[in-house]
Amino acid sequence: MPKIRFISNVEATQKHVNHILKYQPTVGLSCKLGHQGQVALVVISTDDDVVYVFDVKAGRDVLFDGGLYRILQSSDVLKVMHDCAESISALNKQHGIHLRHVFDTQVAYSVVLQCEDLPARVVSLPVLFDKVGIPLNMPDPKHQKLLNEDGDIWMRRPLSAELLQVLSSEVNPLFPRLYKKLVRAIHPALIPWFEAMNMEQVKSAYHPSRVRKLRHYRARLEEKEMAKEQPLITLTNRQSVLLSNTIPIKRK
Repeated sequence: MPKIRFISNVEATQKHVNHILKYQPTVGLSCKLGHQGQVALVVISTDDDVVYVFDVKAGRDVLFDGGLYRILQSSDVLKVMHDCAESISALNKQHGIHLRHVFDTQVAYSVVLQCEDLPARVVSLPVLFDKVGIPLNMPDPKHQKLLNEDGDIWMRRPLSAELLQVLSSEVNPLFPRLYKKLVRAIHPALIPWFEAMNMEQVKSAYHPSRVRKLRHYRARLEEKEMAKEQPLITLTNRQSVLLSNTIPIKRK
């Protein structure tokens, strides 16, 4: 079980930020938001099996005086995230932070599908963990109900041990386990395509309408190409497993 550290003051933040910057070139990262999009928590996992839960709800002290922004804006620390756009947008709009050097596992899985001649799809993090064989510790029914019904659950204090464990189970597997599995699954020829789509995902947080238009244009081109081919295909067993429990990406 990973060690979970809940950090809510400047001095402790400075200590842990300095350690991460010195020893951890890659981390798992997740931001937890309130129902109005307020950044409540920044959660970082490291390969030495520690999960840091930084409490940023109360104000900017932890982010700036504590130096947490140094990790978020660092081009030297790779942040492994799932579906990063909402978190990037929230950090930027509320705190002026530009999150840099991100590996988005949602984008990576879409490229894995394309390696199998399948369309890009949206996949939730629990489903993705299941597809690559990473066990996810599900919360008990009481806390699952709270997670489903309380949009401000991550804004409330204190956080129970059960909720801290939920955070750990979501973020701890991002690196190295999920990251390494996805990197191995992407065909070398498609790595430049992944890098382009990963950058596009980051840009969508800052320029959503511009990226939306680009994606819509690309989707029209793809549809034209598909129209030239056989309209129906028979999926292999592997393709069926990869597509199960995913959602088509909306192009608006």
